[in-house]
Amino acid sequence: MKTIKRVVTTLSLMLLFCGTCFSQEEFRKDSVWGLEWNLQDTVLTVSFLSSCGETNEWYQIQVRSFLGGVYSRRNIYDMAQYYVNYQTGEDFFGTTNSEKYSFVSISIDTLAPELKRYTLSITLNEEYFNIPDDLSTYVGYFGVLFHNQNHKHDLYDEYDPDYTQYSHFMYFDLLGELSCRVDTKNDAEPYRKVYYSLSGKPLQGMKENEPMVVVSKNDKDQIISSEITIWRP
Repeated sequence: MKTIKRVVTTLSLMLLFCGTCFSQEEFRKDSVWGLEWNLQDTVLTVSFLSSCGETNEWYQIQVRSFLGGVYSRRNIYDMAQYYVNYQTGEDFFGTTNSEKYSFVSISIDTLAPELKRYTLSITLNEEYFNIPDDLSTYVGYFGVLFHNQNHKHDLYDEYDPDYTQYSHFMYFDLLGELSCRVDTKNDAEPYRKVYYSLSGKPLQGMKENEPMVVVSKNDKDQIISSEITIWRP
């Protein structure tokens, strides 16, 4: 596994991030946003908000992995999906390669008449936890796509070969989390990492050679530590 070098300056940021930077994002009509994710052992959990109308006909959540962090159709390495069709009674979890993912759980929370939170948990196989020297061959870059009768597949297809140009495409990578596991391997407390720019803007994942704020939260969503980090591959 490649040793990831980090330049870390630890600051007392608790008071700095007690304000609006960590408040829930404003409601966005007909949209998908607010991605949160965490990794507990081999279980990856993704959670996001949707205001794309009722899922009373069908919905589909896709978690795609992309080779080398290039978020395009031709760089899709593998995919897991959860699909429900209320009209036909279909309800299934499927993968491109069953050896790479397995289903853990799915939940839907109705937060308001036009707002739901979807949470999907899957297990990952070993290859996602091994960081190669050549990051262009690493497959731990993920994109989350949501479809229903009001938010069709072709909305994403319009932005191929760079899905990140579509505001509804949610993406992240495991590099920062795995590097922190190396640094804190003796710490048994469950936690998740959330990334922000220095201005307080939420980030989808760690960015190369750019300072960012990394906040650790426990399973009660309480901030347990924060630091400014520059990741240099």
